Amino acid sequence: MREYSSLLEQLEAWTSELLLRGVAQIGLKDVERLQELLAGAKRWDMAFLQELMEPLIDNGRKMALGEGDETLLLFQYCRLAQYVQAGLQERV
Repeated sequence: MREYSSLLEQLEAWTSELLLRGVAQIGLKDVERLQELLAGAKRWDMAFLQELMEPLIDNGRKMALGEGDETLLLFQYCRLAQYVQAGLQERV
């Protein structure tokens, strides 16, 4: 359970940082960080979290290279951020 909480806290930090910069400012470093966090989700077999993260990683990479869909990225980001917030509230 501690690993789950740690993963959610790391995702919360990432989502907060990206929100402050602007979601459309996603970069390749963000994509790399999400891939690291995705590895943790896979390690703990968090299937739904993986389903949220994988499309965000793909579209985020495209956005960083100037080809992605900004509206879709915002939707994907919001879904992940909501999941993280709900998970953190659940532990309280």
